Amino acid sequence: MVDDEALADQAMAKVLVHLKVIIAEVTIALQTREKAVDTFTKFGLNLFFAGACSKLSRTFSLSAKEGQSILARLMELTGASKEMAQAFADNTNEYGERTQYRDMIDAGDVAMANHLEDKAGDNQNLNEMLDKWCSPQTAVELPTVRTFMFTDIVDSTALTEELGDRTMQKIIRAHNKIVRDALKKFTGIEVKHTGDGIMATYNSPRSAIEACVQMQQQIDLYNRKKPELSFDIRIGLHTGEAVVEENDYFGATVQTAARICAEAGSAEIWISNEIWRAVPRFADDCKYCGEFALKGLKEEKVLYSVMWEPLPTKGKVDYQDLGAK
Repeated sequence: MVDDEALADQAMAKVLVHLKVIIAEVTIALQTREKAVDTFTKFGLNLFFAGACSKLSRTFSLSAKEGQSILARLMELTGASKEMAQAFADNTNEYGERTQYRDMIDAGDVAMANHLEDKAGDNQNLNEMLDKWCSPQTAVELPTVRTFMFTDIVDSTALTEELGDRTMQKIIRAHNKIVRDALKKFTGIEVKHTGDGIMATYNSPRSAIEACVQMQQQIDLYNRKKPELSFDIRIGLHTGEAVVEENDYFGATVQTAARICAEAGSAEIWISNEIWRAVPRFADDCKYCGEFALKGLKEEKVLYSVMWEPLPTKGKVDYQDLGAK
């Protein structure tokens, strides 16, 4: 008797065969395409792939997680980075609800259905679909997918009452320098200062995690050097699509990152499940924290804590100027 796991493996093997056919068809179409394949065209192709993978998922009774996995894999095979592929796959349900994206998604669904039924000749020419997708009459605004970070000085109000405004300002300056140094090193972009923290964005979850680890390590060193001005921060990270307006970001992804930061403890880095999945190299360095009902969100979020090690004390660490600038 064949067990469920063996049946699942057989289904995935069949799925991969069909994906290769779709890749071959797209490759041939792009080779004959006179226009350049720019970012807008690639996004349209990814929507097409999403429709094709949706059809495969229904045909072979794949779970939502498996469907997202094969879409991310397909995007990687066609040149997308692992992180960007996973971020796109995580947002496919939201993309499917947008009427301006439906034509490309439906085209991929139909193309895969025709392939499965040996009716590939009935497919609309892919280049014609891409021309329509890229035309000024149907052009749409591309979503901005970024990784968002919030830092927060723990118990800042209590620290201000205990130490006074001037001393607290020295702590805020120390926080700002350490955070901004990490942003600069890992190509993060500061969006705004929140009074007792900083909101920033990164191109990739990996860079965000590496930057946040550096922040916590440098604050730990600072605390050992200047215990009379010691402080801790909590950090929250989430990745996804956001709305850009007047050099600021808005939307559920940004709000989720802020809520995750609020859940984190002193000297902790908490990340969403989306980030944990997008950066598997950090999986062994993360601790499962559980499912949390974050304020304003309908569904609970699975969260992880990134574990980090303090840096050795040896070597010169100069923080003498932090409180003076």
